Amino acid sequence: PISLLTSEQRNILAAKWRNSAQYEHASVASFSKFAIHLQSVAAPPRLIRAAHEAAIQEIGHAQLCLSTANLFVPISFAFGQLPLSSIQIDGTLQSIAYSTAAEGAVGETV
Repeated sequence: PISLLTSEQRNILAAKWRNSAQYEHASVASFSKFAIHLQSVAAPPRLIRAAHEAAIQEIGHAQLCLSTANLFVPISFAFGQLPLSSIQIDGTLQSIAYSTAAEGAVGETV
């Protein structure tokens, strides 16, 4: 049970879950960018829909991570703004493949 954890242990676990929530939240923008990339190369609608559905799933993941963090240390937490200047859209297949791998596979698993 959580009640058996020390305050320090609860703080560490809450911080880890909030960090995971931030990565999940960032994935929402990544999937949205991917959907735009798909449209830029005339991808089939089913692929564009799948990208949007994945973004929506990431919202749920972020909320779940925050809820879990609050089990350990309940505090108010808000995600920061997305700097729009950080979003680059380049419609070449090579850049789409690279950014998808870098943001999705590497960002999510490494």
